[in-house]
Amino acid sequence: MNVLIVLNFLTAIVALVVLCWKRHFLFALVALFCTILYGYGIWRAGIHVDEELCQLLKDEEKYGRDIAYPAAVGGWLALMLSNVCLALYPWLKRWAVVIWMLMIAGVGVAVNLFSPLNNIEGLYAVCCAIMCEIVVMTGQTYVTICTLENIYLHSLLPTVFALPALCVSVRSLRKAQPHHYLPLLLSGAWFVLNLFMTVVVWLHYIHLPLKEACSLCVSELKAISGPTWYGYVTANILIFVVAFLVDIIISWLLYRYAKHHLQRQERQS
Repeated sequence: MNVLIVLNFLTAIVALVVLCWKRHFLFALVALFCTILYGYGIWRAGIHVDEELCQLLKDEEKYGRDIAYPAAVGGWLALMLSNVCLALYPWLKRWAVVIWMLMIAGVGVAVNLFSPLNNIEGLYAVCCAIMCEIVVMTGQTYVTICTLENIYLHSLLPTVFALPALCVSVRSLRKAQPHHYLPLLLSGAWFVLNLFMTVVVWLHYIHLPLKEACSLCVSELKAISGPTWYGYVTANILIFVVAFLVDIIISWLLYRYAKHHLQRQERQS
């Protein structure tokens, strides 16, 4: 696990350098944030955090060591593979996203093979392990990280990733002919929809302390999923992984569509 922590930090640096070199500045900001986070985590907690991570997973998710250790390894591996796919994005484009999703799913399956979990629970355990790893790196509590990430950051990122398509569409506005306004209408509507959902989620929780907001989120997820643990895990994966990825993919497709129209207008002018 210690080797994975170091490799995770190094691949984040490589991704940052490559993305800046290739002028993919939005993804470069993501890589910069990851580099700072992982570097601070190593400076603060070191690389010998196996027992601390396993204990967190035992305390917060009630996992035994037969689940906690594979999940922790899977969490570091998932973060490292995310950095690798970021670094490869300038060459692979959309295939980098596809490969990344397949790799993360593969990590969930691998955790299942080395622990008494099914595939969906394996992916859920990896997500929990990533939360615990962020807790160790930042020194915050598990409730704080879960609330900030699952509620606030997770609802904000779709709005952020909807911005590039809107910006490209606005850039082409001066040159657009009447039948070329479709990219602007689509990207504008998608951005407004994501912004609306972000505002709704934030207003629902922002008035509560972090601990109460986390408890409310968990109780609402249980109300949606039903009384079983498997239903709760499935609801988490569908909302926080599947729906999130679908939203990001739609934003990326709208960006490519708007970029195509802008490039065609520049060739014609």
